Amino acid sequence: MAAAAAPGTAQVRERAVEAKRLCDHARGLLRGAAAHLALLMRVADARGGRAQAENAGVELFNATRGLAYAAEAMAAAAGLLAQRGAAAEPTAPLSPVAEIPGADEPDRSPSPSTPTAASTPPRLRWRHSYSSSPHAAADPTAPRPSVADIPDAHRSERSALDLLREAKVYAEGAYDTVGCCCNRLLTAHELLDRPSLPGVDCFVDYERGAAHSYLIVAENLAGVSAAYTYTALCLLFPD
Repeated sequence: MAAAAAPGTAQVRERAVEAKRLCDHARGLLRGAAAHLALLMRVADARGGRAQAENAGVELFNATRGLAYAAEAMAAAAGLLAQRGAAAEPTAPLSPVAEIPGADEPDRSPSPSTPTAASTPPRLRWRHSYSSSPHAAADPTAPRPSVADIPDAHRSERSALDLLREAKVYAEGAYDTVGCCCNRLLTAHELLDRPSLPGVDCFVDYERGAAHSYLIVAENLAGVSAAYTYTALCLLFPD
């Protein structure tokens, strides 16, 4: 396939595939932890409750590692794709991400320092078509460029880049949500050692239930991240 021969393209695919694999694996771990936390914890069986929480904790730890690595892989894939999109030709050397207009943010607002279309590589001209228009400065209500403005030859790359960025956000959200789950699970674990506390079983069950709810949310976020990454791969490598 011709696209696979371009510098940087193979690395984009490798990192995106790895990111999706890590997200899918993390989802499996989160489902396993959720199964542990679906069971009631009681002070009368504090040893069993602690074992239940600790087993879930191991899976949560491994899931957070996977989500962190997945987010890093998505960021790397997005950076490489931004570089690839800034090359004038498919075989041209890649530019540093810092030198690519709009590589860090999806916003493509016009800038006074934006180069003219004549001096802009073909793969970037769509980004500057709005700012180079003689009506851009005079009419602030004129529509800003969007994905629909991208030439057909590069629209899939722009969409894939946005999807990878969104996938990273969801992976980070899943990571943070697992952290919230761990805090509630730790509270439940500690309450199991307070048998003299009035109504302690209610408190334990409340914290366990909250931890379980966070896990469901985290698993869904990881699923969205994996789906966005897969969609980006389909756009970049339709074959």
